[in-house]
Amino acid sequence: MSVQAAHAPRARRAAKPLPATRTRPQLYVVRAAGSARSTLLLVVVVLAVLGGALVGNLVIMGHTTHVSGELQRTRDELSQTREAIAVDQKTLHERSASTTLVRDATRLGMVPGRAPGVVDLRGGTLTEGKPAQAPSAAPAEDLGEPVP
Repeated sequence: MSVQAAHAPRARRAAKPLPATRTRPQLYVVRAAGSARSTLLLVVVVLAVLGGALVGNLVIMGHTTHVSGELQRTRDELSQTREAIAVDQKTLHERSASTTLVRDATRLGMVPGRAPGVVDLRGGTLTEGKPAQAPSAAPAEDLGEPVP
């Protein structure tokens, strides 16, 4: 087929004349019975999903609030415990200070010790320091038990 033949005008058929008394048909919209049900079902499913998401969100938020409250109470308790530990450490440092130990020892009747003596084990003599003096104390009460 050539280009000229493809673009050549075609012969037209003679159109039939339209009858003069032709009436226009009446058109009606007919809805299918299943269409309304499927739309309603879709709406119900969408609302159920949205409602479930809302309820789930509320449950999660409630749980989060509860856990947040527990966390805050635990932080407060930890803070109080740390404060108590700091107070106890301060008290311990105060009581273990050298001036406090000397004062408490004196109050209890203890005397400060002197330089320790060093005993030469070969000769059995004291090479450094002074020998300790036994305090003069009242004789111990006899409890009826032998003293080792």
